[in-house]
Amino acid sequence: MAHLSLVGLPPDLLTGILGALPAASLARMLRVSHGIRSAANDPHLWRLLCKTLWRDDAFEGGPPAGPERYGLRVHLFRRVCVCATGMERSERAAARAAVREMGGVWDDTLTTATTHLLCSASFSKKALIAAESRGRIALVSPRWLWESARLARRQPVHDHNVRASYYSEPLSSVQ
Repeated sequence: MAHLSLVGLPPDLLTGILGALPAASLARMLRVSHGIRSAANDPHLWRLLCKTLWRDDAFEGGPPAGPERYGLRVHLFRRVCVCATGMERSERAAARAAVREMGGVWDDTLTTATTHLLCSASFSKKALIAAESRGRIALVSPRWLWESARLARRQPVHDHNVRASYYSEPLSSVQ
């Protein structure tokens, strides 16, 4: 019986096989051999994968489509714990999915682990509590999340800061 090898396949067939792999598996194929690495490094494969995972990726900033861009995106929010306040249910669900897809943690409750609070309502109870955290929790607009994802690099929080505003009613009645 003859020995079969992926490297011996015609390039278009090999590209088709590699294109059917999930992104994490394709990234592992980069370590198999020089021949496989060359085929698995195809920017067209990676652009398609990145577009599938992050449909809003404009490929404007950061590295070009490839394993490096995927690696940056998949770990973009590592060591980040996000909570939200004042967001519509559908927007919150999209934000939750994006944070998790890019390596972050989503928590619906403001906790000591929270690093970023996405604020659509700066007068909410969560925003007021986060504002008193002495800078431990960054209060940012949802645009911070979407710009970071679109550009494949975490944006500076000071560009998207939200200031908590104190409401005239007692804190216990603020939602």
